[in-house]
Amino acid sequence: MISSNRNAASQWPSGRAGRPPAVGVHRHVTANPEALTPTSAPLEGPDIGVQDSSGPVEAAAPVIDQPKPPTRIDKIELTIDSLQNYELLKPIRVVVESLGDKVFVAEAPDLNVSTTGNSVGGALILLKDHISTVYEGYTSKKNLDGERTRQFKVFDAYIGRPRRNWM
Repeated sequence: MISSNRNAASQWPSGRAGRPPAVGVHRHVTANPEALTPTSAPLEGPDIGVQDSSGPVEAAAPVIDQPKPPTRIDKIELTIDSLQNYELLKPIRVVVESLGDKVFVAEAPDLNVSTTGNSVGGALILLKDHISTVYEGYTSKKNLDGERTRQFKVFDAYIGRPRRNWM
């Protein structure tokens, strides 16, 4: 049995310091990052951990792969299936995109409207309110220009009659 005090000289059980006598063939172990298969069999031989004349023996250091952080989802596709004051004729497709940790953009591409919020849910709620507000603005005006008339027709394809508010 050989013990080491992490110096160049090894200590033999008899207390004698110095280099052990050469026994058999010395092994030279190198770290191979591609050979990551653990083994259950112990390494054999009295020469493990002992220096030979060619230099120090390198022990294979275990290579631990750090787990990759989960990929953050940058876009989420949702649908709005109800508005607070209006009935919907068909669901409105929504894309929520992350612009960092605390800024989210919710967009209804078919309606050409978008809002930002501090969370996915917050951006979605603000978008629903914005859709209702824009639609109410279109219905209250008599003379809309060409682009607003086109957008109002798109809104009409999704939004139906106002809901009755029963207590």
